[in-house]
Parts: sequence; structure tokens; C-alpha cells
Amino acid sequence: MFLVTMPIIVLFFETEINLNYFQIFLLQSIFAITIVIFEIPSGYFGDVFKRKNSLIVGFLFAFAGNFIFCFSYTFLPFVIGEILIAIGISFISGSDSALLYDSLVANKTESRYGKIEGRNYAIGNFSEAGAALLGGWLALASLRYPFYVQTAALIIGVVLCFSLVEPKRASKLSHRDSLQNFKKIFKYMFNVNPRIAGWIALSGFIGVATLTGAWIAQPLFKAVDLPLAYYGLLWAALNIVVGIASWFGGKVMEANSKLKVSIIVLILVMAGFVLAGLITNYLAIAFFALLYIGRGFAAPAFKDYINKITPGNMRATVMSMRSLYIRLAFAIFGPLIGLIADKFSVQEALLASAGIYFLLTLIPFVYLKRLNAFK
Repeated sequence: MFLVTMPIIVLFFETEINLNYFQIFLLQSIFAITIVIFEIPSGYFGDVFKRKNSLIVGFLFAFAGNFIFCFSYTFLPFVIGEILIAIGISFISGSDSALLYDSLVANKTESRYGKIEGRNYAIGNFSEAGAALLGGWLALASLRYPFYVQTAALIIGVVLCFSLVEPKRASKLSHRDSLQNFKKIFKYMFNVNPRIAGWIALSGFIGVATLTGAWIAQPLFKAVDLPLAYYGLLWAALNIVVGIASWFGGKVMEANSKLKVSIIVLILVMAGFVLAGLITNYLAIAFFALLYIGRGFAAPAFKDYINKITPGNMRATVMSMRSLYIRLAFAIFGPLIGLIADKFSVQEALLASAGIYFLLTLIPFVYLKRLNAFK
């Protein structure tokens, strides 16, 4: 995504709004809780009322939240802005992947989803790398300038959503019996094909680990005394790392089993946390890039595994469950990581993250192994 504000947002909260790390992670916890509330209903909205409409609604909410960010100076307006952006992200996530997969099904090329999702994810990260350079450059003049540009970019996103063409689906959920539809979806996930629930949990916990990595990257920059002028450059470099990893992720999936891919991702993410936590100079950032390589492999691979075993009429709702896992876990553990960074150090917060997320991922990993889901 084209996120101009991300390379400087933590610094913005610290210097412009005078928030500490706990308050910054609390804001993101509120963001995550909002997504937890809206994630499943918004995915269901996409399954029933078209994925294209869900994307349009999502971009409009994201625009409203960013507009509030542009002109706010105290904690409460940022809470409102985070809630609006979270609602927007909820409507976008799930429907975007489902729309892509449905389009491939319509063209009888769904077997290429993993490779195409990897390329799509790579392009998104290359775009964010360019946005990071722009955001870092704008921040040298004012930390608010990136928010102005971000808000304008979201308007362009709304216009582009109207140009999307949604393929017809073989089957579609009716909006007249929502409760029965939800029962059907959850029964399928947990009883008929429990592998879906297992893959969502594993993908979700890896996802929250990489999300934590994204939010602790800037505190890491500060901890190793990186000059502000290099924030945008380093943020761009990390996103290029993700983009390259996801671009070639399809080849990694083809050459390795699901078990090997999962182990590779887990090792990379945890090694990034641990090595960055043990080093207190610029080299920490280089080792932290391992987490970003794991992130690049993880998203297209796990989405592919989930999509292939999920019926088309419930795909957006199921994919939204993945985001729900990520945001719910972050709502619980994000403020804790921020508190550790405040009370102790960023390095100790990194090591704590490694321990917490390693234990979380072991649960679905063992569950999937028992289901023989890695074959």
C-alpha cells in the first residue's frame, strides 16, 4: 500500500502529540479492537453485497480517519481517527484477496494465485517503499505533510475502486438469513474442514508478529540513534526487502512443502526479533530485516493455503478471520510490548516479542500437524 505516513508516524506521535510508547501502542490496540469488532461483519458484507462495494466503503472510512489526523493535536481525536481507519481496513481486508481469487477462478487460473498474490504483495511493498522515501522527505519540512499527502492518495483509491470489474460467482450467500449463514460458515471452518481454522490461526499469529515488528521498527531506529533524515530511507529499504521476498515467494512455495515454508517463516521472524534485541548498534537494523523477509514469504503463502480449501461463497468472511486473529492478538499484546519498551528498553521489548509470538504460533502449528495439513 502507498503509506506515506508510516516511516514517521511513531516519531509524529512522540514529538507532535507527546505520546509515550505505551500510549502509541494503546492507540494501535484501539485500532486492533475496532477491526476485531468489524472484521467478520465487513467480510460478510463483501460476500453478500459484492467485494467491490466493500472496497469502496473501506476507502471512504480510511479517508475520513486520515482527514482527522491532519488537523488534530490531542489524544482523543486520534482515537476517533484510528477507529474510522480501522473500520475502513476491515472492509478492505478479506474482500481484496477474495476478489483477486474469484477473478482467477473466473479465468480458470486459480492455480496461479500464490504466485500472483506474491507479486501483488511485492508491488504493494515497492509502492510503500516509494511512499516511505516521499514521507521521509516531507517530514524534514513538517511531520504533518505526509498526512496531507496520504489523505489525498486515499481519494484516488476510492476512484480506482469504482473502476473494478467483479466476476460472477457460482454461488452467493443470501442477505435474508444472516444468522444461518454465519452458522454455516463457522461450522464449515471448525467441523467440516478444521484445517481452515488451523491455517487462519497460524497465519494470524505470524501476522501479528510481523505487525509488531512494523510498529517497533521506528523505536529501534531511535534506540540505535539513527538520524531522522534516514528514517524514510530505511523504511523504504525494509519494504523493498518484503517486496523482493514476496515476489519470489511463489518459487519458494513451489520448491518446498507447506511444512518447510512454515518453518522457514517462523525461523526468519523469530531470528529478526532476537538478533535485533541482542545488538545495540546499526547492525541491529540489518538483522531485523530477517523478520521482513519472513513477512514477505508468509502473506502470499498462507493466503494461498487458505483460499485453496475455502468455498467461494464464504471466502471474504474466512479471509477476514485471518485479519481478526492478527488484530485481536495485537490488541492484547501490543500495549504490553509498548510498556516493556517504556519501562525497560526497546531491545528487551524485541526479545519479549520473540518469546510471546513463538509460543503463540506453536499452538496452531501442532494442531495443523495433527490434522496432517502440511502435506
